[in-house]
Amino acid sequence: MINRLGSVKLGFYSLIVLILLMGTGVFISPHFKNEFTLMNDTHFIDAFIHVLKNAPGLWIWIVLIFACSGFIFINSLCCIITRQIPMIRRRGLKNWLFFVLHCSFVLVLICHGLILVEGKKKTGIILDKGQSVDFSHYTIMVSDIEFKDNIDILRVPKEKRHKLMTSKNVHINDNYAKIILMENSSQAASETIKMLSVMRYKNIQVTLTDFIPDSNSDKVRIKITITESRLTFLFFMSYVIMIITLAGFTILTWKKTEKKQ
Repeated sequence: MINRLGSVKLGFYSLIVLILLMGTGVFISPHFKNEFTLMNDTHFIDAFIHVLKNAPGLWIWIVLIFACSGFIFINSLCCIITRQIPMIRRRGLKNWLFFVLHCSFVLVLICHGLILVEGKKKTGIILDKGQSVDFSHYTIMVSDIEFKDNIDILRVPKEKRHKLMTSKNVHINDNYAKIILMENSSQAASETIKMLSVMRYKNIQVTLTDFIPDSNSDKVRIKITITESRLTFLFFMSYVIMIITLAGFTILTWKKTEKKQ
């Protein structure tokens, strides 16, 4: 039974199904705009309860994604037990890289699942220069905001704005916010973050999601998302290890293929 569940072919087809399910999200999202916004802006459990009550069609889609992800997790775990562990006994760098790749992938899946139900999240926080917000036992303060491009771009409706957000009109490196993170009334961290970049400190993540223009002046505020999770570092490191081992395995396999030719 474990051998069947750990089948590589079964894992491959499961990934294809998951990709197709995720792809359907592009087509169904216009019909569930509020629900998708809620899932991005609040803790997943709260959003899931709302979807269960108000959008049963979307709920089925979410359950299918979770079921497919859960099966991929079981498949990967069984693959490690039945194929990877016996493989590393034969030694060899390629075998070890493949083993570590599978283990880090399983760890990423575990962290993905646990982060959805663990931790805190606060989104849509709009702050001006000098303003701050309390989150958990931290205070996040904006010490400076710089937006050097034409502010009129920010006043265009979001659905049309992406057409203007070209490298000619928007210079990402010139637009930023300086964030100070206070812990127990003393400065714990300080960082300059750009659009969609992240400031990390311990279990806290601060993401700059948008620049907000003032309606009566040329002043610009920022919109941020703050999350806290004890699994953030583990999740990040799992991803890093997975990418490094994947790159190493690809290079090693590629070189062997070239030698055979």
